[in-house]
Amino acid sequence: MYYNSLSAAAIPPYGGDVLVEFGDGESARVYRSAPIDVGNNTSKNVFVTKHLYGGLGKYIVRMSEANRNGNIVNIPNSDFVRFYVEMQIWINSSFGLNDSPVMTVPPVDFGNVNKIYTHNPGAYDPDGDSLSYELIPAQSNIGAQIAGYNYPGSPVFGGQSTLGGPAFLTLNASTGDIVWNTPSDAGAVPRYYNLAIKITEWRYGTAIGYIVRDMQIEIKQEDNFPPVLAMPKDTCIEAGKLLLSTVSASDPDGNRVKLEAYGQTFELSAPSVKSTFPTIGPVINPTGQYTWQTRCSDVRRQPYQVIFKASDQDATPILTDVRTWLIYVKGPKITGVTATPGFDFVTLNWSPYTCSADATKINIYRKDCDPAVPVSDPCTTGPLAGYVLVGNAKGTDITFTDTNKGTGLSKGKSYCYILVAEYPAPAYGESYPSDQVCAQLNRDVPVFSQMDVTVTSATAGEVFLKWYKPSAASVPGSYTYDVERGVGLNPTTFTTIAAGISDTVYTDTNIDTKNTIYSYRIKLLNNNLKTTYVPLFDLTAVAGNAQAILNWTYKTPWTTDSVQIYRKINVAGTFTKLITLPSSAVTYTDNAVTNCDTVYYYLHQYGSYCDDALKAIATQISAIDSVLPLDDNPPPAPALSVVGCNGDITVFQNVLNWTNLSNPQCDIIDHYNIYFATHNTDELGLLRTIPTGTTTYTHINMQTTAGCYQVSATNVAGVEGARSDKICVDDCVDYRLPNLLTINNDGFNDLMRPFDVPQGAPRGAELVRFSVYNCWGALVFFKDTDPNIMWNGSLNGTPLSDGIYYYNAEVHFYGRVNKDDEVKNLKGWVQLLTTK
Repeated sequence: MYYNSLSAAAIPPYGGDVLVEFGDGESARVYRSAPIDVGNNTSKNVFVTKHLYGGLGKYIVRMSEANRNGNIVNIPNSDFVRFYVEMQIWINSSFGLNDSPVMTVPPVDFGNVNKIYTHNPGAYDPDGDSLSYELIPAQSNIGAQIAGYNYPGSPVFGGQSTLGGPAFLTLNASTGDIVWNTPSDAGAVPRYYNLAIKITEWRYGTAIGYIVRDMQIEIKQEDNFPPVLAMPKDTCIEAGKLLLSTVSASDPDGNRVKLEAYGQTFELSAPSVKSTFPTIGPVINPTGQYTWQTRCSDVRRQPYQVIFKASDQDATPILTDVRTWLIYVKGPKITGVTATPGFDFVTLNWSPYTCSADATKINIYRKDCDPAVPVSDPCTTGPLAGYVLVGNAKGTDITFTDTNKGTGLSKGKSYCYILVAEYPAPAYGESYPSDQVCAQLNRDVPVFSQMDVTVTSATAGEVFLKWYKPSAASVPGSYTYDVERGVGLNPTTFTTIAAGISDTVYTDTNIDTKNTIYSYRIKLLNNNLKTTYVPLFDLTAVAGNAQAILNWTYKTPWTTDSVQIYRKINVAGTFTKLITLPSSAVTYTDNAVTNCDTVYYYLHQYGSYCDDALKAIATQISAIDSVLPLDDNPPPAPALSVVGCNGDITVFQNVLNWTNLSNPQCDIIDHYNIYFATHNTDELGLLRTIPTGTTTYTHINMQTTAGCYQVSATNVAGVEGARSDKICVDDCVDYRLPNLLTINNDGFNDLMRPFDVPQGAPRGAELVRFSVYNCWGALVFFKDTDPNIMWNGSLNGTPLSDGIYYYNAEVHFYGRVNKDDEVKNLKGWVQLLTTK
């Protein structure tokens, strides 16, 4: 905390302690150590305490103080607004130990009306984490932005920049440099402004904590210009070397200037060495020498920031010029690298690394054939262009064997290497690349020059193989060979398919080149050494909507220059070259095809060896693959019609018909989906799928024909289209009872039962609860469940007397499209007559 040392608020009991809240529900009253006078009637007050957190998590450590100054132009009624700062601590085991950013430049500054103001907090991270800076509104409490707060440089304060436009204030997010161009004369003297700066630390691309600085700037109005610093350019230096640089300052008014420096390099601890820069002045035109003996422990990815501050001392206000100098410390290169070829490997050796105690590992990079153009830029580290990572060793290792990750290196090539040291997290950092070294394997085995699928077939496929003889210098004499074949891109077993041949060509016949990938190798019988295996081109083509997507895999012993794609449309077409792609390409999308055309593709790869004795072009041709692009958009809704019983109680089926969405030239419909529900208020569920080519379905149900239907189509891509309109049909129920029984055992009208009952049961009725009452309301008959009733006009076996009787029939139907119609109450009368 920086206090106005003339204010009573800076003197105990007001300024002797602060309340710190730790963000976990606990707080502590913390007392300051002895104040430190930093000039300009300002004291630096340090408060130290310890706190133990109960577990992992994010915590906001904060404090609030009642005594802001008055006259703060950008905070209304500032002497009634609390001063507040906070920091975030994230305790997380995956990040490891962590120190918060440290600010080295005191926030004690003056500015002048219509003069550019500069400042930098001089922050650094002890762990080498990267920092970012942003302006935030000043706060009075956690999450509470001060009402009416405006940033300095806001248009509400007026002012003009030296560029001719309105005044503005900027903060460099990477360096923390603040530039206010330029303060106006708004507000009453003394003019104070407050700035809040949030400094966030980053590790592994994640923000892991922050601190907030709330600082005050006093803007005066005097005839004075700030001094001007003369700075070195941002610098890259190799660890272990001595950095010397001169910094000077001058004042346009001829005033004496005090020259100071801040930053992490002045705070380093062993094994690093602190830099030095003497505070000079106040003198006219001060000049000082910055000195830093760098060490291996200083290597990191982020630059070190050195903040130089020049302050004029003979005028009011004291104005400053603040500049940031970036120093990048790079690891020294690995030296003494040699490359020794073996049969199918190269062994690298190098001198013990200068910074082996600080480097995490040494990365080995390889480039086939020719070395890359070296880079002389002292700020460029890491691999050179064209090099790829093939392995790594410990920082203390001095040898590495490149076996191409166990698959062996290819003959006919030279291999170039560089080594780069990598430094540990979180600072990371890397070294300059080593000098390039190259080696070429002895050509003591044959070398493939051609592997073409000449016939694509599941049973009669053919592959043409061609190879170079071994070098006569490595293997003299005439040569004989065995040709071996394995299945797949990475086979573990091989079968000899040709033995003891003397020619350098061979055609493998009667194999499945349509569905199977093969790998080949050649055994030289003169020395029983074998080539590394080489797989065929693995091409797959996938159809889309008016497009074909090609993907491929290949591994050749030569260096591929280009891949050409050939295409033909339909069987009657001819293959023509579609496009030439670079060797790095492994996929291509052909958008120039038409749905329903069968499109055929094959790939032709061209390359060469970087052995001067192997001049011819090496090639590889893939098998042919075909696709049928189809429209995968959702199909339209079919038009549906349904024919039900239509009043015929003998019909127990619904016949569905819908429009045919298939195209006889190119049928994209895979099947139709029929959806059904018994009631018109039910959600329809899938009843059945019907294969394409059929547009009718008969739904048979011996109980009821009531129901609702929809039909949709699903295309060959598995995309279902819209459903048809919902069509509902009802059951043809017919349940009527007679009103006369002539009980004389003549077989006519002897029983109470429904009219027109086919096949022994009334249409659609599941059960009936039937009750009969006499004219006095007494129950004379009851029968449950049987929809046929079959009452003979008796009571407990005794015939009832002639007369009028009243009945109630509660009829339950198997299914009606309107659910409310499934139970029907029939009330009526029946006359009993007996013939004596």
